[in-house]
Amino acid sequence: MDRKQLDRVAGVLSAVGSPYLVGPATILAVLLAAPGTGTEKLAWAFICIVLPMVGPLLFTLWMMKKGLITDLHITLRHQRGSVFLVASLCALLAYGILVLTAAPPLMLALGRAYLANCCLLAAVTSQWKISIHGAFLGSGTVIVGAVHGVWAGLLAAAFLVLVGWSRTWRGRHTWAQVLTGAGTAALVTWLAMRA
Repeated sequence: MDRKQLDRVAGVLSAVGSPYLVGPATILAVLLAAPGTGTEKLAWAFICIVLPMVGPLLFTLWMMKKGLITDLHITLRHQRGSVFLVASLCALLAYGILVLTAAPPLMLALGRAYLANCCLLAAVTSQWKISIHGAFLGSGTVIVGAVHGVWAGLLAAAFLVLVGWSRTWRGRHTWAQVLTGAGTAALVTWLAMRA
C-alpha cells in the first residue's frame, strides 16, 4: 500500500472508531445481553445514548457552526473544555435518571462508567491531549468483554489497536496519548462495573 492508500484507510478507521459511533454501538451491544422487555431496552437506549452522547454531539456541531471549535473531533485541546463540561452534565443527568428509574445493575454500571470517564477525561484533557477515541474504545473493550466474553473483548481490543494506529498515522495523537486514553478508561470502566 502506498501513502495515499494508507491515508484513506486511516481516515476510514478514524471515522468508524469515532466516539460518536463507538459509544452508541457499545450501549447497543450491552442491551442485547441486558434483561428486560423491548420497551424497557428502548428507554435505556434513549437514556444512555441520546442524553450523554447525542447531547454533546449536538453541542459540538453548534460550536462548530459558531466557529468556536474547528472540527468534530475537537483536535485542538484548548477547545475541548466546554464540550467536556456539557458531556459531563449530560452523563450526570443520564445516570441520575437510571438510578431514579431503578435500571438493572448492568445499565447502572454503564452509566457510572460513562460519568466517571467523562469527569476524568475532562480533568486530564485540560492539561494534556489525551485520546478520546482511545478512551471510548478502551472502555468499550472492557464492557464488551465483560458482557459477551473473552473473544468479543479480543476483537474489540484488535479494533482499538487499528484505530490507535489511524490516530497516530494521521498525526492527531501520539501512541502515549492513545494508550493512556485506552488504559485509563479501561481501568475506570472496570472499577465502575465492579462497584
